[in-house]
Amino acid sequence: MKIQPPIQLGQTILIIVDSAPDFFDALTAMTPRLPDITHRYFTLFCCCPTPYWEHGGADTPESQDDLKAAWDEEETELSRAERCAERAAAILREAGVPESHIRTIHTTADHPVGAAMEEIKRGGYSGVVVSQTQHDLVNRLLGRGLTDLFRHTPQVEVWVLEPAAERHPIA
Repeated sequence: MKIQPPIQLGQTILIIVDSAPDFFDALTAMTPRLPDITHRYFTLFCCCPTPYWEHGGADTPESQDDLKAAWDEEETELSRAERCAERAAAILREAGVPESHIRTIHTTADHPVGAAMEEIKRGGYSGVVVSQTQHDLVNRLLGRGLTDLFRHTPQVEVWVLEPAAERHPIA
């Protein structure tokens, strides 16, 4: 796991929260390496994909069951995202970041990578911390794809947390 962050993450840092255990290990390792961490502002961004389900228009017991299953799936994912955000916030607080310097954004989106990019553009962040497991987002931020040559990517310092090993995400 790489734990050396870029020198210039700036004062307003967006952390794309991941549910992988290595994410939290790397975040814990990162915090002591950020100078003046108590004076920085952090936004924890949690985006859950919208569950897909198809409704044929019938008001049958089966369609009601499908609707309930989709709702339950979304609630489960949002609950996991809330737990992950709280864990990330706790890591920041333990490192000395005041509660008033931590905010959390929870959202659902059909395209989580696009939602993260919109937040980066909207939020005016100076740095982004993202897990290597979010490879599509990492590629967009670093302009690695052919289509990225034609997209506007905000000028932010990117620190990619690389997992030490494959593990199962937090349930």
